[in-house]
Amino acid sequence: MAEPAQHIRVLVVDDHYDSEEALARLLRLCGYTVFEAFSGATAFSIAVNLLPDIIITDVNMPGVSGIELTEMIRSDPVARSIPIVTITAQGRSVLRAARKAGADLAMEKPLDFEGLLNDIEVLTRPAHTGAQTQNPRPV
Repeated sequence: MAEPAQHIRVLVVDDHYDSEEALARLLRLCGYTVFEAFSGATAFSIAVNLLPDIIITDVNMPGVSGIELTEMIRSDPVARSIPIVTITAQGRSVLRAARKAGADLAMEKPLDFEGLLNDIEVLTRPAHTGAQTQNPRPV
């Protein structure tokens, strides 16, 4: 399993408490600092105020979806450079829509957790922040 860089702050967003809590718990066990949000609107507020190093968001949420959250963050002058990973069980067309909205990476559920850890490390390296990166793994 990949070793996390020190002090990487991850915002995990999912309206399903059990899914969000499971991912947040695993990330904490790996040494990450984790912020949690259960809606896109709350996630946006956290993102612009706390500026996490990376955001991992579910796509399908009521109100502000993960794709809409991605568009909002990419439009914000302060938060726009935060890497975003979107996750979904809805298929490849949704993955493509998430990438088109500005996600750095779009992943299908169930998640490959070890692969996600590697992707977090790649996306939070200084050379990769500040601009949308190439997909570490093909969609």
